[in-house]
Parts: sequence; structure tokens; C-alpha cells
Amino acid sequence: PGTLTITQKTDKLIVTITGNSDTVGYDGKSHEVTGFTTNAPESVTVALKEGKEAKASGTDAGTYPMGLTDEDFSVTSPNYSNIEVVVNDGSLTISKKPVTFTGESGERTYTGTAQTLTGVTPTGLLKDHTHNVTAKAEGTDVGSYPGTITAAKDVQIMAGKQDVTKNYEITTAPGTLTITQKTDKLIVTIT
Repeated sequence: PGTLTITQKTDKLIVTITGNSDTVGYDGKSHEVTGFTTNAPESVTVALKEGKEAKASGTDAGTYPMGLTDEDFSVTSPNYSNIEVVVNDGSLTISKKPVTFTGESGERTYTGTAQTLTGVTPTGLLKDHTHNVTAKAEGTDVGSYPGTITAAKDVQIMAGKQDVTKNYEITTAPGTLTITQKTDKLIVTIT
């Protein structure tokens, strides 16, 4: 009988390995992304070397790379003798959470004395997170009085004793106090 001998292919085979990536919004919790994909043919074995992992994790806003390189992988095949490994690193991105602090707006009836609104409403702030935002709108006579509020660059947000301001995309908007005319009858006596 005859014999068929199949030799390894010597043309360069480029095996691309891409770490998985994910983007999540900041929520104060730890997140992670694991694993990788590859375009390797079925007869090529791609595996992480012992002690290496394809993993990125984080809690605060930012980008966390896996740090993968071709040195982290074992790529073998009985059918190919010339394998080039190209690695695209994976990453976890945690985006900042939008939060808006809005100063109190309201309508008051003229009383003849100064009236003030000081409330602040946060929208998007995580539960149990605290802030230093103050707002004030003040006026006495009939009219509209734009308020003031802490500037976004001066806002500080805390989770207990930890400063977590960097995890938020902060916007502030002052409120407005509107003082309307008194509608009760005013009797003016001229003698």
C-alpha cells in the first residue's frame, strides 16, 4: 500500500486574540469583564498560560485594561509551523453617572419682608451619597429673583467618608423665587 504524508503548513498564520470589553455606568458597585475571542482555525489551540487571566475589574469611573499580551497565551497547532499571535487588549469602562442639582423654585405672595428659598433637589445621585450643594433665591418686592447655587466645579459628593465626586458628571441649576402681588384688600385711608 502507499502512504500519504501531510506536512505542516509553513505559510504564516496570523491568529488574532481579542480580550472582551464592556462599558457600564457608575453605580457604586464592583464590575468585571472576562474572557477573550479568537479567529484561530479549529485545529489551533489558544489558551491562557498558567497564572494568567483575561479579566478587568473596577468600581470607580474610568477604564480598566486587562493588560493582555502575546506572552500571556499558548497558541499551538500540529498543522501550522509558522503562527504569529496578535493580541488586542480587552477592557472595562465605567462611565460617570450624570447628576443634576437643582435649586428650589417657587412662588410666594408679597408680605413686605424678605422671603427665601433654599431647597436643593438632586437627580441621579445614588442612595446614601451626600453632597455639599447649597442654593438660595431671595427677594422682598413683587418680581422674579434668580437664585444662586454651588458651582459644579465646587461640588463634593461623599459615600460615607469616601470622596466619590470623580464618579459623577455634575450639573447645577439655580432656582427662581417669584413674588406675586398680595390679593387681600388693602384699605388706604387718606385724610
